[in-house]
Amino acid sequence: MFRKNYYTFLLAAALFLTSGLVVLAQTAPVRGRVELVKADGTKEPVAGATVEPFRTDAKGKAPTAKTNKKGEFSFAGLQLGQIFALSVSAPSIKPEIIPNVKAGMENLLVSVSEGDGKRWTEEEVRQAVSGASATKATKTTTATKATTASAPGEQKTESSADQKKAQAEYESKVKDVTAKNENIKQKTAIVESSLKAGNEAFNSK
Repeated sequence: MFRKNYYTFLLAAALFLTSGLVVLAQTAPVRGRVELVKADGTKEPVAGATVEPFRTDAKGKAPTAKTNKKGEFSFAGLQLGQIFALSVSAPSIKPEIIPNVKAGMENLLVSVSEGDGKRWTEEEVRQAVSGASATKATKTTTATKATTASAPGEQKTESSADQKKAQAEYESKVKDVTAKNENIKQKTAIVESSLKAGNEAFNSK
């Protein structure tokens, strides 16, 4: 009886682990860096900046990140298909917002200017994103239509060529993750089949 229960436990554990792999494969990282552009034109990384990801396609937010000494930030895994706005704040800078951020976007460059160090509330972020209050944001590779929201009346977007390139890169990344998901599902099916056959053989004894 003990051996049977132990085998059943192993079967349940294996199924749990394989199903977890499928869930993990449906996420992708988001990375970038925050750069301060001073009044004299010089640039430097912003260390210790707070980067908050608010979902704009639904209620909620992901865990907050902090920039390192190089001004870099990273979110290990955001859900594919969800849309976020990144709110960036730090002492002595003007707060900025990057809307339309999706899982898989990397090498985001957020240019900020000197300011009062204000940190926007979630309500203020959502109002800025939903209204026509976007200003400069720079992206180097995989962001699609990235702009920065900080002050009413100003808006800047990427060129059409940049948008198409970024969209193609994003779709390629999604396709790659989808292919990995299918591979994991196939392996999961094989594991489940083998465990089921083993369990049936064990029970028939």
